Amino acid sequence: MLSDQASLSTSTSLPRRRRRRRWRITARFYKLVVLAGLIILFVSYLSTFITIAGLERQILGIKKRTAELEQRNKQLQAELDYLESDAYIEAEARELLGMVKEGETAYLLVSPQAPEFVVEKRPRSEPVVLH
Repeated sequence: MLSDQASLSTSTSLPRRRRRRRWRITARFYKLVVLAGLIILFVSYLSTFITIAGLERQILGIKKRTAELEQRNKQLQAELDYLESDAYIEAEARELLGMVKEGETAYLLVSPQAPEFVVEKRPRSEPVVLH
């Protein structure tokens, strides 16, 4: 029976030529190509935009840090100018070393609970020395 059907099908059907399907370039193909190109451009633009935004954020941070450092530099320069001035040197000499200018009288304040000091009496031209 199988052979009968095969013989019938070959006898009734004409030999078919197999057609190859040809690719035709249509408007739909061009639309897809343009769409793919646009998607690639969009992704490229988006990544560039994200990079630029990140760099701008870094620039703002660096500008802020620069302004802070410039302010700190001004403060340090003012402090250095004061430390190099005669006023500072005189103040430190008076405070730390107990020095006085010529013609000034130095006073030493002693607390009542302080240990007893022996004061030597000397002529007025010499300063008082405490032991």
